Formats: sequence, structure tokens, C-alpha cells
Amino acid sequence: MIFNSNNEYGKLRSVVIGRAANANWPTDDPNFTRYWKWACYTKDVKFPYKFDNEIIEHVDEMICDIIDTLNELDIEVVRPRIENWTNGVATHQYVTTGMNTLAMRENLISIGNKVIECPHIFRAKHWEGSIAYQPIKKYVQANGGVYITAPRIDLVQGTMTHDTKKNELVCRNEDPIFSGCDILKFGKTILYFTSCKSNMLGAEWLQGVLGDEFKVVPTNRFYFYEGLNNNILPLDDSTLLVNADRIGAEAIPKELKDYRKIMVSDIKDTKCFKHAYGSKYENFQILSLDPVTKIVDTGQPQLSKLLTAYGFEVIEKNLPHTQTFGFGYHSLVTDLVRD
Repeated sequence: MIFNSNNEYGKLRSVVIGRAANANWPTDDPNFTRYWKWACYTKDVKFPYKFDNEIIEHVDEMICDIIDTLNELDIEVVRPRIENWTNGVATHQYVTTGMNTLAMRENLISIGNKVIECPHIFRAKHWEGSIAYQPIKKYVQANGGVYITAPRIDLVQGTMTHDTKKNELVCRNEDPIFSGCDILKFGKTILYFTSCKSNMLGAEWLQGVLGDEFKVVPTNRFYFYEGLNNNILPLDDSTLLVNADRIGAEAIPKELKDYRKIMVSDIKDTKCFKHAYGSKYENFQILSLDPVTKIVDTGQPQLSKLLTAYGFEVIEKNLPHTQTFGFGYHSLVTDLVRD
């Protein structure tokens, strides 16, 4: 096996999949609290917030069903450790509780032969890798990959702040910060969304790590409060899935202008527990097993029908509480090895 991942759709060989176990919303995390109050879909939450075991067990059960399907297709699955995220993470400047490892891609990306722990803007996510990713790190290094941890930053002051002129949350450009959900691979072109969780210094740092083999292309033309993977996803080397409710074709960067665009405009709302961290567009996300075969949530039959009409093969799987936790199929995984 050659350790490599240059796109989002090549035949999947090896993947990291997250867990819901001990999921928690953190305390003493000013960036998370500010983001929740500004961008999330329910407001009346007191932190820290521990989820009911019934919800957690249901999500993990469905994830295990997805893993069984991947194993049947000879796709190797690596998982983070189970940790108690209500325990505190302490630095010399603050103490916070953790969150969960459901959205693996948010904190861990792979490009080429490199697997990178992202410098996340939330305190609760920033140290997640040091706590739970040791099995992943060992697997990457044992199979010829390069494991890199981005620089740790203070996160003491308001790294996420309110731009009064634009009336939106922004990520200060003082240290490299980015979320893996704001990054998509198109061969040698890496699309990088400068959002409220990812800044230009993060793009510059990533370019420095990747070197001349890849070109990091920053863009800010997508819906600001959701990941890039809730806006667009490549399906093969010439087809782009586009969330038409969030963006128009004119927002697509020039590097992707020749792609065939499948416009999706009727993503369904799915069941949410008491509070919603994400929007219904978490269900826009699909997981490519190869250039033809896609996993789609069972709650989105119209998306399955649309992809089938364009010649793709669809496997429907149930991924519950995507809006509750703010993740979808693409965010759930970090693809380590693709053809």
C-alpha cells in the first residue's frame, strides 16, 4: 500500500472514522461559546453539556454499521481512542473540557503522504489529537505516512471575533488556524476556505508544509458559517456537487470552472435532539468510496435519486443526529489512502 491521498473520490483503501462516545459540549471555551451564540441553530444551552447516553449509543451503533460495510469492501478502518471528554484539558493559561471525535476531518486531514493535526480554533478541539489520536499516529507511521502536528497556539484572547463592519464572525489572522472541513483536495490543487474557523495564516502555513508539490488556493466565496464540505464536494475528476441553497455557480473558483456541476437544492431536515450545532446541510455531505460509488444518508432520497440519474451508484446508510452534533459523512472520516 502506497500511503497517499490526493483527492476526495479515488478508490478508498484506508480511513479514520470518529466516535460519539462520551460526547460533550465544552466549558470555558470563549470561541466555541461565541460561535454557538452567533452561528448555531439553538441558543438556550448551558455549558458544559453532556449528551444522553441513548443518543450517543444510537450514533455509534449506526457508525459501526457503516464500518461493517467498509470492511466488507476491504477498506481498512482506524479509530481514535475512547476518552472521557468531560475531563478537563489544562494548559498554563486555561482549563476546558473536551468535545468528541465525531467530525474527524475537522481536526485531522490527509494530503499526499502527510496526515496533519489541524490547529483548531476551539480549545476543546485543539488538544484532541494529543489525547485520542495515538492509534492513528502509530498506523500512519507504520504504513509509510508522515504525521504532522500543527503549531499549538494560545487561544487565550478572542481568536474568533465580531467584525462590526461586516457584521460577521471572523478568525483573527495572528496565528495559523484552520479546520479540515474547510479544505478539499483536487489533485495538486488544494482548495482552502477562509472562514470563521480558518484564516490566511493557516493557508500559508499549510502551503509551507506541503511545498511545491501542491498549490493551496484560498477562497472566501462560500457560506461563511459552515464548512467548505457543506458547500461543495468533488465526486470525480470532472464533477462537482454544489449546494445550490448556499451558493450559486458564480461562487465556484476559476480553478474548478470546467467541472460539471450537479446543483442540489432540496436537502431534507432530519431529526435533531434538543439542540442543533449544525444545519440540515450536514446531510449534503456524501462519502465517495470510488469515483462511481457514493454513500448517502437514508434521509436524503432525492439526493440519491439525483446522483443515480447522473450515473453514480448509491449506497444508502443511516447517519443519525448529524444536525445535533454538526457533522456529515464527509466530516465523519479522514481518508488516509486513496488511489
